[in-house]
Amino acid sequence: MIKLYLIGVVILFIAIILNSIANYLNLSTWYILINQIEKLGFIKTIKSLNLFNIIWLFFLYPFLLGCSYILADKLYDIIY
Repeated sequence: MIKLYLIGVVILFIAIILNSIANYLNLSTWYILINQIEKLGFIKTIKSLNLFNIIWLFFLYPFLLGCSYILADKLYDIIY
């Protein structure tokens, strides 16, 4: 149970950092994307995204969150 908690905390911490970086670089986050879909509709929102936002949201962000899982798993192995 401690391992799952540690993994969750690390993923949350990394997600906060990644969202801060995205905001600083004026990239879309999932929160912004969902709000835009509610306002503009799905098709208009997807058409409004540039290539880098698509790469960020659908490839880079999930990859980095996956890496944070690996980091947390290794951290747990070091601590326990």
